[in-house]
Amino acid sequence: MWDDVTQHGVLIDFGAALNHEVLPEGWFNPSGTPPYAPPEFLQRRKGSAGDVWALGVTMLFAFKYVKLPDGAWILPHVFEEDLVLEEMKSWLNVVEGWREALIEQNHGLLAGMLEPDPDKRIVAAELELQLKVRRT
Repeated sequence: MWDDVTQHGVLIDFGAALNHEVLPEGWFNPSGTPPYAPPEFLQRRKGSAGDVWALGVTMLFAFKYVKLPDGAWILPHVFEEDLVLEEMKSWLNVVEGWREALIEQNHGLLAGMLEPDPDKRIVAAELELQLKVRRT
């Protein structure tokens, strides 16, 4: 959202971002904003890698690759209703298509944020380091 005072964009809606260091192993809560939920959500997994994914989706919008994601499905229903599951999978396929295009366009940093495998996805510390290197 745009902040008129600072004349900068600000990120909002971190309701599902959690301190995973204090949560029990394997803890899962099906919360979040649907289009920003990472692929591992479908395996009932959440973690800091998912926060990087959500930021990557935000950047797809910020760089005008996609319209503002507005997934109308209710996130926990992906485990109960096939139609909702298919809607989420369809969106994940759109994101994957953009990730592949970003790789071809040599935009590896954003592509790394959208890596479908959370164990291979760029981590926040590396993302920060890469952004600092590019700024200098």
